[in-house]
Amino acid sequence: MSRKWTVTWLCFVILFLSGAVAMAQTITGSVRGTVTDPSGAVVAGAKVIATNVDTGVATKTVSDASGVYDIQFLNLGNYTVTITAPGFDTSSIGPFRLQIDQIAKIDAKLRVGVAAT
Repeated sequence: MSRKWTVTWLCFVILFLSGAVAMAQTITGSVRGTVTDPSGAVVAGAKVIATNVDTGVATKTVSDASGVYDIQFLNLGNYTVTITAPGFDTSSIGPFRLQIDQIAKIDAKLRVGVAAT
C-alpha cells in the first residue's frame, strides 16, 4: 500500500474514532441523596419522585436499606424532588436546575407527621 493511502486510511480511522467518542458523552444528569428521619436514622423504602418541571415527566424510585436513592439518566431541566414515607410528612425540594453530567445531591430529613401512602 502506498504512503498516500496509508495516510488517508489513518485519517479516516481517527475521524471515525473521534465521532464515537463524541457520541459517548452524556447529555443527562442524576439526582442522588439520603432520606433520614428527625433523629438522623435512615428511612428505607421511602418513595422518591423527581419531576421535570418543564415537561411534567416524573421518574420514581425507592430508597434502599441505607436510605439512599439514585435516579440516573434524567433529561436536563428544572426539577423538584418529592419524598414520601409512611408515618412522615411529605417533603418537597426544589425547583433546581439539573445540568449536563451533574449529580445533584438532594438529601431529605423527613418530619414525623401524617402517614403517606
